[in-house]
Amino acid sequence: MQTLGPLSEGGETVPRPLVVQEAIPPSQLEFPFDPRTTAGDPAFLTIAEAAARVRCCERTIRRAIDTGALRAGVVRRERGGRGAYRIRPADLDAWLFGDA
Repeated sequence: MQTLGPLSEGGETVPRPLVVQEAIPPSQLEFPFDPRTTAGDPAFLTIAEAAARVRCCERTIRRAIDTGALRAGVVRRERGGRGAYRIRPADLDAWLFGDA
């Protein structure tokens, strides 16, 4: 056992073990991975991206958000701007294929 140096416990000198952390190779690091998303599939879409994806007008997407048919989150801007909507691709698919 390697010792780092003495550690005093109640007047006694007790050797403490040297703790060495080994570097973890990058191939073994754990990263959160959701198999439902791919590298080319963004986590959130803008209104323009959502409209292009389903081939409709941006106003149609805005109307669906305003009526509550399509779920979307608001990204607030600093200094009182109006903000912007972000839509999850799964919510867009549910809206698009919901009445099928």
